[in-house]
Amino acid sequence: MNLQNQTVSYILQNPASSIADIMGATSCGRSVAYAALSAVDRVKEINTGRTIGAFSCLHQPATTPGYLEFVKRTFKRFNVDEVVNLGDLIDHHFISRHVSEPDALNPLEEMDLAILKLKDWVNAFPDVKWCKGNHDAIPVRQVKTLGIPSRFLKSLNEIYELPATWEMKSHWEIDGVWYEHGIGSNGMYGAKNTAMRYRQSYVQGHTHAHAGIHHLFSPKDNIFGMNVGCGMDEKSYASRYGKIFKDKICLGCGIVIDGKIPFFVPMEKPLPSQHG
Repeated sequence: MNLQNQTVSYILQNPASSIADIMGATSCGRSVAYAALSAVDRVKEINTGRTIGAFSCLHQPATTPGYLEFVKRTFKRFNVDEVVNLGDLIDHHFISRHVSEPDALNPLEEMDLAILKLKDWVNAFPDVKWCKGNHDAIPVRQVKTLGIPSRFLKSLNEIYELPATWEMKSHWEIDGVWYEHGIGSNGMYGAKNTAMRYRQSYVQGHTHAHAGIHHLFSPKDNIFGMNVGCGMDEKSYASRYGKIFKDKICLGCGIVIDGKIPFFVPMEKPLPSQHG
């Protein structure tokens, strides 16, 4: 993310900041600070229709501390009208096909903690459009592996005590924008490539280590591909597989204004200690 985008993000999260505050917090020059303020004012002018807020990959109960408050604060500042959860709401570490960590919570402990944490999300966002993620699909996949019809399995809403207003589908289409988890849409350019294939603006999660926006212009249309990052806690046992990777988790969420103006808002996280 370039310096102006970092500065815009800071202003959105600290709207009462002076020019001096902005320059001090972001290490930008006066011209960048004024340009960022102008961009924020432009977003406010454009934001006259419906605004969608999107988050992804909570992997409950392994969600980053403070992530809910960050999402609530961001959605409030953008006056979000509808909320989209892009999937992998639940981690299901205990029944994943991957090797479980020896010190992980047992199945009942993990489920109970996920239920407890999700209550705060339901209180914050009573109505959510939910896109099914690959981790959300683990229980059905495991049941099928055993040859048991999926009708014997409760829905995730029943298992995790979620209201019917958290409705799950494979994807949602809102104001001409396609929202889905992003299975098969991988890497830094996954959202961009899928937008090109669909010839439609596209928003995804899934790839924890990549986030941001690519705009695509043609003689006929202007579209974008956006990855909103994730909310998973990279310090949890569920994230240990990623320690060997060079790219690390991108914490953040996404905003789409009138189906045309996308915005990725990163959540700041402390830099790792240089002394181990």
